[in-house]
Amino acid sequence: MGTDAAMADAHGSRAADRPAREAPLRQLLRAGTRAPHEALDARLAGLAAAPTPHLYLRFLAMNHAAHAGMEPILRASALGDLSGTLTPLLAEDLSAMGQGELPVPPFKLGEPDAAEAAGLLYVLEGSRLGARYILLELRRSGAAARWPSLSTSYLEAAAARGPETVAERIERAAQSEPERRRALDAAVLAFAHFSALLDRAETEVRP
Repeated sequence: MGTDAAMADAHGSRAADRPAREAPLRQLLRAGTRAPHEALDARLAGLAAAPTPHLYLRFLAMNHAAHAGMEPILRASALGDLSGTLTPLLAEDLSAMGQGELPVPPFKLGEPDAAEAAGLLYVLEGSRLGARYILLELRRSGAAARWPSLSTSYLEAAAARGPETVAERIERAAQSEPERRRALDAAVLAFAHFSALLDRAETEVRP
């Protein structure tokens, strides 16, 4: 789930990690989700600037609830082989750090077609790419020495994923204009879902 410079922050990938020439669909998705993406990243920018256990637990709780609701839907879609299963690692991290899971609300897009699945994957893969940056920042800040219970199973697994195949399949899944529009609508819906879950994490995950 920072502005692109800060987050790679907590949700997206850094500009330096992007290919110089992007496929048209990815340009559309990036432009069309810029506002909700940057708003979400700004709320989690402290993971890069001044990470704390409280903020990290909110990040984990948000991502667990989001992945738990979206991964099964994606696995049943035409792009199901690309969705991955990182929910158990997020649950493992939360448990290791003594934090309960948030309730998992149903995702509004229950049976996405291939184009809609492409939009959802774009958002999930962005959050996973951001994990690489967060993991580096936690290591650089010496968080493990300060937080004995720190668990980074999700960050490590997400950072190890290669986005190349996913990016190619996302592009092929939505080529016509109506398909591209459905992909964008799904991506916007996914960002709204992450934002609502962060609202809940901010209420329920206490210092």
